[in-house]
Amino acid sequence: MNPIGEMASPRFLRLCGFNTIHVSTLADQGLIAPSSKMADYGWSMTPELASKSIRAVAEASPDAEAIVVTGAGTRTLDILAHMEAQTKRPIIAADTILYWAIARELDLTLLPVMGSLSNLT
Repeated sequence: MNPIGEMASPRFLRLCGFNTIHVSTLADQGLIAPSSKMADYGWSMTPELASKSIRAVAEASPDAEAIVVTGAGTRTLDILAHMEAQTKRPIIAADTILYWAIARELDLTLLPVMGSLSNLT
């Protein structure tokens, strides 16, 4: 696992007042070979790989209040509601938080597929 001090996302979250309790990469989780690069996956994870990664994080951090998924190549909209139900906690992902912010700015109604983000105003 990468030490928290070496990764930008935990530093940013800490500056925002969040306590990061677990950080891992796909390789750390044993889902891809350590020598793999995101380019090997066409710069976008499959929903199956994203789901496995989210489950791995949930199992590694049972006391976490939320799961943050970073990485622009991770598309979670189609799996978000299901994964939140499975992990029993909110999942904040780069792609869906962008959709949420746009919808909020344009005063649009959020769809239930947005998971717990649908309830935020």
